[in-house]
Amino acid sequence: MARLIKTEKEVEGRREEVWLVVEEDALEQWPAGPLEVVGRPAPRVDGPERVRGEATYTADLQLPGTLHTAVLRSPHAHARVARIDLAPALAAPGVRAAIGPGDSEALTDECGYEGVAVAAVCAETRAQADAAVALISIEWEVLEPLLDADEAVERGEILATRERERG
Repeated sequence: MARLIKTEKEVEGRREEVWLVVEEDALEQWPAGPLEVVGRPAPRVDGPERVRGEATYTADLQLPGTLHTAVLRSPHAHARVARIDLAPALAAPGVRAAIGPGDSEALTDECGYEGVAVAAVCAETRAQADAAVALISIEWEVLEPLLDADEAVERGEILATRERERG
């Protein structure tokens, strides 16, 4: 039995609607008889452990030498770090390292959106890392956020969009 199938084809970024005539069904149907895998019940062997809160998850594992990181993020939509002092965080118990803008490409002192990473602390436990991040002394120069995309392009804050034919 012939069937008519509509599909789309994309080559080099150009889309084209294509109609195909299929003479026979290319998909092999399920064989008759009992199902061996699909359609069979699969009991949850870890269900009781999960319900009781006794199941072990990846986050519960503490391997020897594991360190935890907490990140200080900008609370402002547009700001510049005027001053940052990591010394209080470095002096906190359990802290192994603290880095700020300039120490890593992932950290910045020019914050273009709320939540951008500014500094990070690495400690022996998650609680120690969180406490050390709270000790970082930082002063912000809050700037006016750009809310208009056209104005941001004019100021050179973001690049204008480009039309692409591929990819």
